[in-house]
Amino acid sequence: MTRDEQHDWGKDCEKCSRCESKRKDTHQWSGGKCSVCGKTQDAQHDSSKNRETRVQFGGVIEIATLADLQAIQNELSGHYCLVADIDASETKNWNDDKGFAPIGSANQPFAGILDGNGYAIRNLFINRGWEDDVGLLGVLSRSGQVRNLKLVDVSVSGNKYVGGLAGASRGSITACQASGQVSSNDQSVGGLVGSNFSSITKCHASGGVSGNKVVGGLVGSNFGSITECEASGEVSGKVNVGGLVGYNEGNITECQASGGVSGNNSELIGGLVGCNEGDITECQASGEVLGNKLVGGLVGYNKATVTKSYWDIQTTGQRDSRGNGEGKTSSEMKQRAVFVDWDFEEVWQIEEGKSYPTLRCFANKRL
Repeated sequence: MTRDEQHDWGKDCEKCSRCESKRKDTHQWSGGKCSVCGKTQDAQHDSSKNRETRVQFGGVIEIATLADLQAIQNELSGHYCLVADIDASETKNWNDDKGFAPIGSANQPFAGILDGNGYAIRNLFINRGWEDDVGLLGVLSRSGQVRNLKLVDVSVSGNKYVGGLAGASRGSITACQASGQVSSNDQSVGGLVGSNFSSITKCHASGGVSGNKVVGGLVGSNFGSITECEASGEVSGKVNVGGLVGYNEGNITECQASGGVSGNNSELIGGLVGCNEGDITECQASGEVLGNKLVGGLVGYNKATVTKSYWDIQTTGQRDSRGNGEGKTSSEMKQRAVFVDWDFEEVWQIEEGKSYPTLRCFANKRL
């Protein structure tokens, strides 16, 4: 039957159950399968609306649903903007229990813009234990940008280059946050990004991170710049394990780590960075640090420059830091005068005698 005046078009023709003309935005997903048409939910999901109706001024494409989010895979250079919080709980049942398909890969990275617009993606599930480049984004290209996005209660697992937001990033990531659990069977795993080659600014990770080697609360391996960032989750691994970054060959500036770092019977373990071969400036660490060989309150092993940086010798349980820096007592860490030449006008704030310095960019904004 054709679409004409005899049809009462709602979701389908409600007068003719045998009519095969169904609109594309009527999928009713249950357990990874549409109960209306039988379509299986995977990387080729139809979006909640067709692309034309989602494009707004300036060519920005609205992301309102989980289907919209997965459909980004089909156009990796678009400009996307969330317009609502997205509950991704059902991804646990997708793709034979592998969950959400990471957007972009090493061969075809995400090269567009993803603006979270302050909204959150919740309960994202990705279980790809023997795959590399795993996260909401598999790989972010040099031209790619992610900003103002929150990931809440993620569960992400992979092999190499694994992060809550991105497995590997060569683009820019700004004002993003992630919480939940991220794990790797091999190396380069971080609460936010597995391996960073460009810039990460004003970002926060609070989830637990675990892996074999090169494990960090925010980033596993860093070859770019990390500025005004923090990590507060528990971190565990065997080699190159840090509260913020596992292995650093780039620049880390005005950052802090407060989560516990565990590497029992392991080496190169640090409250901030496990192994440093780059520059660290104006940073602090306060989480408990446990390890066997080359262990430090701030840095486990250092071959470069560490300046104007401090760690709490009481809470970390470490009186030494092989990355230099200065160890202070808990009471000293709550005194502004200790942090020589730190920017307390624009970057840091402190409640004298009551708290460590905290980053102003996260005031009342943490997950």
